[in-house]
Amino acid sequence: MSTCEECQAELFDPSNHRYGYPFITCANYGVRYSIMNDLPYERKNTSMRFFEMCSTCEKEYTDLLDRRYHAQPIGCWKCGPQLTLYDNVGQDLSRSKIIAKYN
Repeated sequence: MSTCEECQAELFDPSNHRYGYPFITCANYGVRYSIMNDLPYERKNTSMRFFEMCSTCEKEYTDLLDRRYHAQPIGCWKCGPQLTLYDNVGQDLSRSKIIAKYN
C-alpha cells in the first residue's frame, strides 16, 4: 500500500519530527508481513524489536485515538531504523533531500 495522505503531509513538513524520515508509517498502511518473525503480530515478534521507541513514538503508539495506535513498525529519526546514503565522494547525504515531493 502507498503512503497515506497524513504521513505524506508529515514527511514533507519541516516542523514534524518525522520530516524526511524514509521509514514513515502508521496503522493505516505499511509493512507487516515483511517484518514479522512470529505470531502474534506484536513489535516483539518483528524486526522492530531492536528499536526502543522514543517518548514521542511511545505516546502515539499507546494513544487509542492516534492513527499510530498499536502500529508495530513506527519509529522516527530518534528511535527508528536509519538510512545512510553516500555520494560518489563519500559525503553523507542521509539527512539531505533524499526524499523529494513529486506532484
